[in-house]
Amino acid sequence: MSDDRKKDNSRNAVLADDAAALVHDLRTPLLTIRALAALLDDDGAQASPAREIENQLDRLSCRLDAFAQLIAPSVRQVMPESATGTRAAYHVLYVDDDELHRDIGRRMLEQSGCSVVLCANGAEALTWCEREHFDLIFLDRNTPIMSGVEAARELASKNGGVVPYMVGMSNDPRGDQMREECMGAGMKDYFAKPLTTEKLAVVLQNISCHQPPEDR
Repeated sequence: MSDDRKKDNSRNAVLADDAAALVHDLRTPLLTIRALAALLDDDGAQASPAREIENQLDRLSCRLDAFAQLIAPSVRQVMPESATGTRAAYHVLYVDDDELHRDIGRRMLEQSGCSVVLCANGAEALTWCEREHFDLIFLDRNTPIMSGVEAARELASKNGGVVPYMVGMSNDPRGDQMREECMGAGMKDYFAKPLTTEKLAVVLQNISCHQPPEDR
């Protein structure tokens, strides 16, 4: 790869990471505000404060979704490599209840050479693990129905403790506590959401040391 191509790819990676982080940072408080607005007692009034808040949040969410689609090409251009310098070839299960984060994760992993299955919670993850073998599983700590930690514990209790390489992730500000919970449940790695090219590169390097793709 030429020096100019490397520089362009590096700039694209920075832009994609910054944009993904921005979308994440905006979406999280919007969801919190929406939940708080739902607690307001407006008796279904058409011009209530709660209804106006909902309308404004809908507009902001639409703009945010449009921006997410706009940055998608930049995300697709970023192709992390494994520690060996070759593209990875892992079969990956990506578990996150946020559709945007699932899409970003899928794009990054597929561009790195991985095959990817997406699901929204730990219960779905267990079902998928009964159907297919995965080399790598990304588990959101706080998914509904069953959390990533609960799913990891369930997986670790099966097959004599022989489980895929599991990675925890969360947007909870209590980072150290989240990491401790994830690692205590049998996960091998953890990062704070959102997923970025730099974080993915670290995960791929760690798993390549643990289980190279060619040894599957």
